[in-house]
Amino acid sequence: MFFHENIFGPYNEAEKKIYFIEQFRVDMQFTLQRALNDNKITRNELAKRLGKTRTYVDHTYFRNSANPSLIMLAKAFAAIEQEIKFTLLKDDQ
Repeated sequence: MFFHENIFGPYNEAEKKIYFIEQFRVDMQFTLQRALNDNKITRNELAKRLGKTRTYVDHTYFRNSANPSLIMLAKAFAAIEQEIKFTLLKDDQ
């Protein structure tokens, strides 16, 4: 992840930290949705595989305020038989 300097910020180190956290959270949401799409799995099917309701899946993984733990993310990816890895990138990548 890296930050584009633009009119929207971040303007200081505190905002840079917030941007980083929010970008990570959104990246995880998009990664999970992409995995579902690629495997033709609906959110209803994910809920069934997790033994949860569709509402639980939507609120836990996809709401704007969603903040799933790493364990919850691991359970979702395991339920769709997808491996996930984290890669550290330098700012210029």
